[in-house]
Amino acid sequence: MRCIDVWVPLHLSGLWVPVWADNPSETGSLGAGFCLEPGLRARACISEETRVLYNGVDVSDTCFIRFLSEKLGPLKLAARSPAPLGAGLGASAALSLAYSVAASLLYGKTMILEDAAAPAHIAEVTCRTGLGDVVAEYHGGFEIRVRPGPPGRGVVKHVYTPRPPYIYAVYLDGLLDTPRMLASIRSDAYRLAREMLARLMESPSVEFFVEQAHAFTSMIFDYSARRRLIHGVMDTGASLFFLKKNVLAIVSMERNPRLERFLGESRVNYTLYRLTWTGLRVSGITRGRHGPV
Repeated sequence: MRCIDVWVPLHLSGLWVPVWADNPSETGSLGAGFCLEPGLRARACISEETRVLYNGVDVSDTCFIRFLSEKLGPLKLAARSPAPLGAGLGASAALSLAYSVAASLLYGKTMILEDAAAPAHIAEVTCRTGLGDVVAEYHGGFEIRVRPGPPGRGVVKHVYTPRPPYIYAVYLDGLLDTPRMLASIRSDAYRLAREMLARLMESPSVEFFVEQAHAFTSMIFDYSARRRLIHGVMDTGASLFFLKKNVLAIVSMERNPRLERFLGESRVNYTLYRLTWTGLRVSGITRGRHGPV
């Protein structure tokens, strides 16, 4: 049995502007965000039928997995990640990337990694589960997406920061999925996001990005519904934060013990991430008796 191991960072986008085109390879988003570790680890093997487990849960029947299986071939794949699917951290894109790259390489469709990754973007666009996460996660880092599309076509620029920030991702109750989120955003919010991206390109920094992300997402998500949690966070000295779908992202240049105590005492579910400069990683194809599932 031929198997392969794939690692993909997660992605937290704070600014995004959808770009729609007739061709899904030209569809995507402009925007900016952080790629995060710990990310997603997956082991995939050639199989006669598709079976995909995400944190032990069978997700084989999701739209993007069905799309990739039909296009590239069946796999047995087991993936682990701290982020729930649909939370707002690009987990579906990471899983799509893992499947797309593994299937492309295992079935000998291409040895060009950008080409192996491209179907993941097409799956995300087709299933409306994401627009810019795939190209961001492929490259890693603190990225600004300046041309939409999959790896090999989409273009990102990277912002250097000498100290990778910590990101406390607090998982919130809610079922806001990507299609409903995109449908709810007004055109004036996207006009503002374009202006913010232009200013970020002129003055790129972690702090300025998070401030802009806070202003942008305040037009989209209901901060007042999280007032008590946010006030508690601010009382710990944390001042850089924004909402993204079902996540409150708190950004700090240093670890914040007061914040960690508060989150622990509040009994909220959270993960401590860190910005990673590493994008997609692939370990060589191996042969083994046992598959991942």
